[in-house]
Amino acid sequence: MPACAEDEAEFIDRAWRVSHYAAEHFNYGLRAYYFALAALAWLLNGWLFMGATGWVVFVLYWREFRSEALTSISRPSDHDATKGAAKT
Repeated sequence: MPACAEDEAEFIDRAWRVSHYAAEHFNYGLRAYYFALAALAWLLNGWLFMGATGWVVFVLYWREFRSEALTSISRPSDHDATKGAAKT
C-alpha cells in the first residue's frame, strides 16, 4: 500500500474516532439534562422525583433499544426483500 493510501487510511480512522467520541459524549450530555430535569422534581416531592426518574429511564430505554431506527438497522424490511427479489 503506498504511503499516501496509508496516510488517508490513518486520517479516516482518526476522523471516525473523533466523530464517534463526539456523538457518544453528546448523548451522555442529553441524558444528563433528562436526569437533571427529573431531579428538579425532588424539590416538590420525593415520590414525584422517583416517578420522574423512572419515566426518564423508561424513555431512554425505549429510545435506545426499541426505536424504529434500531429496528430498521437490525433486520431487513419487507421493502428491502422486494428490492432484492426484483434484482434476481
